[in-house]
Amino acid sequence: MANSKLGVRCAIVGARAIGGRWSAGIVILLAVQGLSLPAAAAQQALPASSAAPGTAGAAVAPRATDSPHFAGKRAVATRVDVALELLKLETALADAAKADTLSDATQVQVNKQFDSLTGLFFAGRNAEAIDRLQQLVEAVSGTPRSPLQKALDASKIEVEPIIWSRDGVWPKLAGVSPPSDGKPLASEDEPVVRLRLRQLHGGGDVTLLAGKKLDVLAVRSGQAVAGLQGANAAVGPQSFKLGTLEVPANEGDNLRVELVISRKTADALAAELPAENLRITLAAAGEVEAKADAALLQVVPREVAAFAADARSKFTAQEAAAKAGGTGASSIHPLVRATLLSRIDLAGATPRSSEAGRSLLPLGQLQADITRELPEVVAGRDPYFARAGTWQFTLGPEVGDVPVWVHGPTRSATASVVQRPGLLIALHGAGGDEAMFPLSYGAGAIRQLCEANNLVLFSPRTEPVMASAALLDTLVARAAAHYEIDPTRVYIIGHSMGAMATASLAAQRPMTIAAAACIAGGPLGQPPIGLSRLPDMYVVGAELDALVSPKRLESVSNRWADAGLPVKFKLAPGLGHTLSVGHELPQAVAFLVSKSMPGGTPIEPVMQLPVENEKTK
Repeated sequence: MANSKLGVRCAIVGARAIGGRWSAGIVILLAVQGLSLPAAAAQQALPASSAAPGTAGAAVAPRATDSPHFAGKRAVATRVDVALELLKLETALADAAKADTLSDATQVQVNKQFDSLTGLFFAGRNAEAIDRLQQLVEAVSGTPRSPLQKALDASKIEVEPIIWSRDGVWPKLAGVSPPSDGKPLASEDEPVVRLRLRQLHGGGDVTLLAGKKLDVLAVRSGQAVAGLQGANAAVGPQSFKLGTLEVPANEGDNLRVELVISRKTADALAAELPAENLRITLAAAGEVEAKADAALLQVVPREVAAFAADARSKFTAQEAAAKAGGTGASSIHPLVRATLLSRIDLAGATPRSSEAGRSLLPLGQLQADITRELPEVVAGRDPYFARAGTWQFTLGPEVGDVPVWVHGPTRSATASVVQRPGLLIALHGAGGDEAMFPLSYGAGAIRQLCEANNLVLFSPRTEPVMASAALLDTLVARAAAHYEIDPTRVYIIGHSMGAMATASLAAQRPMTIAAAACIAGGPLGQPPIGLSRLPDMYVVGAELDALVSPKRLESVSNRWADAGLPVKFKLAPGLGHTLSVGHELPQAVAFLVSKSMPGGTPIEPVMQLPVENEKTK
């Protein structure tokens, strides 16, 4: 990486806003120096002397003042922040399971404590929930946090703007007064990005950060965020120094330190580290290693609203021209057209801190994909046919713009008619969203299970689907259009609220669904009057679940089974309401794929877990 000079402006300010909306891709990490950067990253980090405040001769920096984006004395933890901490816990649990390092006693305590902290999340006490999640990660990993690590965990770095574009289009940064010498800045020295380090509202003590000098590095780790970055995942570590941030010695527990970055620096970073999975690392000399994820941010090829407007305009013009010329546009399948247009809308939407699923969309990859997809659709081809990997779309406004995450198995791209993939529709629990199954439960284990068992995954927002069986039909039709799924192998799985929706939809659509799996939820009360046919149903009750009683689930399941319906109950020992999902997914998917509709051919399950200690009927 070239050692270009960096235009950096620093100021200590008082702040006033909620650091609000975070998008996926660049993970902002706080780390204290002494941090062992990967060798490649350390070699590419610029020496401190190379960071200059703007171009030569720029002696007086502009002063940053308060921005509405950062209102309030302390930062506010968002649903997205909580989602990222949950992903860390799920990842730690998955790693511990693989290494067989999690004792039964620790598993029990972690499950109990996790279920007890969900009340904090639903009460909006996100910082407290995050602190508890960090303690659970500590317990699972067996690695205690240092006091300095805890101080970093109690702080948050906020960024404005939250999406950086590589086309050089930067929104005007509000709340920055001109240089005190009154001289106008050159265009490349204009401040375009603000990073602010603050204590979390409701978080712990941050006084140990006082007096620290923190070098600010943007680091590309070489690892994809949640496995969504495709080719970028293979890129090795790199880093880019943004400047130095100094926390005053008297800052105390009202931590508010700001770094303002010039256009020159931001453009250089966007050009040299274009991958979306960057992390911004704060490093201080002479300290033990400490780092903490604080936010997400994205680098995208083009400003999102401009990209979406241009893509929609291009599609409209090219579609009209193709129709006039009698070429491929006349053969565009309506569902293919709808999928493309919904993806263009997704690419132009501003992420919101209240919607983790939308915030975790890889916008840069989405822009690149749409650029390739648009001419294919105009030519009358389906770029989503048998598409492998993870991607997103929304069902149209006629059904309320329901967001859906999709994962297509790699083998589906070359599968014969005999090997057509099945379909697995996954419904998340209350408080979750469409990204829960693909990314969070079991650290996204369901995608691996779908790969292994030749399944297409459709993970929609649960609430609209549970309210309308017709919407389930729409999902199946969309999957059939893009993947030519095997209609005898359509399955549904759900957690908690999604499990109750799963049981209801299975009863309403027994001629569509081959089998259903319900985790920490399921059928309610007596079987519906007149219900004579039901898909095979697998119900899992978590032994430690204080939200949905496993005894009640077992009792209801037994009543349905006694009525002659194919319901099988399993008690999952030592597990709680939510963390049971990742543990039980392999067995649940194995149950599903072993079933098919009459005339179909079930497959031999892959990645089936042992079934000892289960109680079945």
